[in-house]
Amino acid sequence: MSIKMIATDLDGALLRNDSTMSNYTKSVLEKCRSKGIKIVPATARSSIMVILHKEAMKSKGLVALADYWGIRSCKIVAFGDDTIDIDLLEYCDVGVAVSNALDEVKAVADYVCGGNDDEGVAKWLEMQKATEVN
Repeated sequence: MSIKMIATDLDGALLRNDSTMSNYTKSVLEKCRSKGIKIVPATARSSIMVILHKEAMKSKGLVALADYWGIRSCKIVAFGDDTIDIDLLEYCDVGVAVSNALDEVKAVADYVCGGNDDEGVAKWLEMQKATEVN
């Protein structure tokens, strides 16, 4: 798989339950970035509540970025855990739910990786050889 962009939810997917990112995950993302892979946080993060327009979708923002950078959806992998991530996982060629994701998210995902507290995103990327130099 030739990944050109990684879109990931933050809370519940990339970040651990204590809202931190492990050094291992940081190093994997840095290896991906150094290969030229675009890292796109896709979050509706809010400390109180999230109010969205009925047509607001994470995938719409990702489409705009992918078009800008000239990246086709078949070169994008997305990670998520909640219903707001479903459109993102469906848009990308490869959608990955973390193991702590809601069942509805797992149902639309192409893969389920380890959980957010187990560095699931980073381990999946390494397993797919996203960090290796071609």
